[in-house]
Amino acid sequence: MTTDFNDGASTSIRVRTVQRTVINMCSQSRRPTRVPLLTARYNALRLSRARQHYHWTADYWTHVAWSDESRFQLYRTNARVRVWRQHH
Repeated sequence: MTTDFNDGASTSIRVRTVQRTVINMCSQSRRPTRVPLLTARYNALRLSRARQHYHWTADYWTHVAWSDESRFQLYRTNARVRVWRQHH
């Protein structure tokens, strides 16, 4: 937006000015979704799996390998794309 405004204008504005204006217009920054939402088929499969393991005790669950994904950042920028959207 800053580039579009500054092209051909007699005065120029900074990127931070545009960011501050967007924030003041009741917008919020969010990460765009990268995966499609769950389909009815996947919801049914997840429910089926939950029902299969409903009776498991805590002892059974201790034999399951759990993995957590953590994001570690070596540098200040994380190069994630963000989009601005209004509330609701």
